[in-house]
Formats: sequence, C-alpha cells, structure tokens
Amino acid sequence: MMSIELVLLEELTLVREGFIRIMSDYPEFRFTRIFNNGAEMVDWLACPKSSSPHIIIMETETSVLCAPKTFERVRKIKPQQRIVLLTHDYSEEKIKYYMANKANGFLSKNAMPETVVETLRRVHAFGVCIDPLLSNIMHRVGLPDSPPLSLATYESGLTAHRIRAMLLMLRGKRTKDMAKELCISEKAIEGVRAKIWEVAGCEPNNYPKLMEFAFRHGLTSF
Repeated sequence: MMSIELVLLEELTLVREGFIRIMSDYPEFRFTRIFNNGAEMVDWLACPKSSSPHIIIMETETSVLCAPKTFERVRKIKPQQRIVLLTHDYSEEKIKYYMANKANGFLSKNAMPETVVETLRRVHAFGVCIDPLLSNIMHRVGLPDSPPLSLATYESGLTAHRIRAMLLMLRGKRTKDMAKELCISEKAIEGVRAKIWEVAGCEPNNYPKLMEFAFRHGLTSF
C-alpha cells in the first residue's frame, strides 16, 4: 500500500516528538521531512528538487517565520498543496484568516490520536475535513463579502435535508454512515450527492470547492 507522505512543521520539541510517536503506530503514514521553523520548510519547498508531500501539517504559532507568512509562501510555491493547521487557538479571527486562504483542515493540539489519524485520512481522500467545533466557528465568522444564497438556490433543491447531507459529506462520512444518519437508503444517498454537486456548482468529488460553497453561504452548521 502506498504511504501517505507527510511534512511536519512544529517548533516545540515535546509536541513534535509526541506527534511523530503517535503517527509511528500507523504505517500508512510516512514523514518525508520534519522542520522546527517555517523559513527552513519554505526554502525546502522552493527547491526544484523537493517533492510535494500529500499533506503538510504546520503549527499556527511560529517565531522564526510567522505562521501566516509561512502559510502564504507555501500557497504561493505550491497552490494546490493540502495543509492541515496544528493549533491550540481556535480564535475566530485565526480561523477566518486560514479558511479564507483555503486551509484544508485543523487539528487541535489536544486531539486524541484517533482524531488526528481520521482527519489526515479525510484530507488525503477528500481534500478537506471539517470537524463539528470548526463548523460552529465557521458558521459564526463567515467570509468577507459573502453573498446570501438566493431563493432560487433553495428552490432548485438545496433543502434542509440536503444541507445536512452536505455537512456529512464534508466530514468524510461514507455512504452507509450517511444513510444511517439520514434514515434513507444507500441508493437514495447517491441521488442526494448528485443533487448537492449540481446545486453547489461543483464537479463531483471536488470537496475543497464544496467546502468553500458551504463556508461562503453560512451552511457549515445546521
């Protein structure tokens, strides 16, 4: 089985070594590089010979090169790179900034190992992972200049039932799990998925774009 390649940026030795130890129990993941400051990671990513990891995990509190600048430079060098933010600060302004700049997910430094692994699996598989805590914060902060959904959008089929299904999709739920939570058949779920992609104007399986749609229209907590 091909490994999911990770790059880790974490300044604190205890957190960094603890994270590496946790992930060593899961052979599907492999660290290709580990950094303790953002400047070194940016320089490495800018090197033509550097490979692109599947996911970069970076903390949001750095000193050598501040985290927002590190994030912005990574996005400039590798626009499609999947980035998961490692943080203990779920402040609304911080979440607003990183989500507006297309972060792929967040991990709390207090997260259980199972949550860490599941988040990374979902980001690798779908390109995004929204946990319930983040959903509630996103619902409050919104994005700047976010237009409300038009009545036509609701009339075209974005019902409350389908919004719930969309959130389950963004949380990486499988078809059978969605069917159980929504009390409909697995076959019906496929039809619901198709309608959601259509209404959101996304090509199937473009989860980052679907997340942006949900975020912009305040549909991240329902």
